[in-house]
Amino acid sequence: MPDSGLNSLVTVSADEAWAVGSMGKPDHRRGSLLHYAAGRWSPAQLPVELRGDPELKAAASGPHDLWIYRRESMPYPPFEVEARRRYPPPSEGPEQPDGGRPRPAMRWDGKRWHRIPVPFRIATLRVLSSRDAWAVDCLGVLWHWDGRRWQRTELPVRVRDLDASSPDNVWAVGMRMALTPPYQVMAMHYDGHSWERTGLPEHRFTRNGALPGETSTLGYVRVLAADDVWALGAHTWEPEDEAPTDPPFEHFLMHWDGHRWKSSAYPPRAAHDAVIQPVAPDGSGGLVLGAWLRHTPTGRYLGIDAPPRVEGWTNTGVEPSKRQWLSVSDLAAAPGTHTLFGAGTLLSPEGTANSGSRAVIVRYRAGAA
Repeated sequence: MPDSGLNSLVTVSADEAWAVGSMGKPDHRRGSLLHYAAGRWSPAQLPVELRGDPELKAAASGPHDLWIYRRESMPYPPFEVEARRRYPPPSEGPEQPDGGRPRPAMRWDGKRWHRIPVPFRIATLRVLSSRDAWAVDCLGVLWHWDGRRWQRTELPVRVRDLDASSPDNVWAVGMRMALTPPYQVMAMHYDGHSWERTGLPEHRFTRNGALPGETSTLGYVRVLAADDVWALGAHTWEPEDEAPTDPPFEHFLMHWDGHRWKSSAYPPRAAHDAVIQPVAPDGSGGLVLGAWLRHTPTGRYLGIDAPPRVEGWTNTGVEPSKRQWLSVSDLAAAPGTHTLFGAGTLLSPEGTANSGSRAVIVRYRAGAA
């Protein structure tokens, strides 16, 4: 599909998946939905409430519990005064604190769509069942869905991301609440009954004091099992004028082994500085990070080759005017298999036969480590 792209992908069984995105010219973008069954991807009909929205994401707990919602961006870097703003209860009306209006999520039960009212703007959603879902709003506040209503959950963290592998293994990561810098990382775990803070090392550029706007935050988390959780973070500050002696920004990778967080070697920097989000299991005990990196069970990082004519981990031999670039927005493993699907956009240079953007699904099968 020309002038199209995919934002999100979920696998609900070994042979069924869904992907959402957008299509149309920039000033006339609209939502799109794809369904994978019987070994092929086919267009599917979006509910009317979502057809005009190009900013869609999907979440699911199984074949009969698919949610589609409008994704909202989260301001960065975060500000404490913003994180403490209060939302009015849903009964006080549909207006949002920032002047926006609530947008419903739509849930597919395998036969029909159901409208789920949402009194806040969703930045991230994880669905465990039709009666158990967790969401983060665009101010970093956590909410829980019990099948009837949303309830705000107070945590001492401005949540940047959340993920879960089961109802008693939910993780929320982000930045610890503080009135002044340095802001520090925080990760909290839900065991099905209560939230508990877990210990993480602090990140500092200097031993004496803090640099202006110094911020250390976890911005991405992927929960694979109770003893296998991965989180990506960044340590930044706000220099007024760049100088050779200024410390560079840092990126880091953390792993939870069921008892504590440990630092893991950050991926090597590719020639074109490959993006390493999203992250997904490869079905063979390793991970795939972004479009071009694999982290093997032994801890090695391997580059993943690109399809023909696509610029990947290594440069393609095709002349620049005929090259294509792949941007992966989401990754999902087909349960019980070694197959990993990626959804995103294939970009071609202007002036070529296929110039512009095209929605694309890629498939990866891990080899031996």
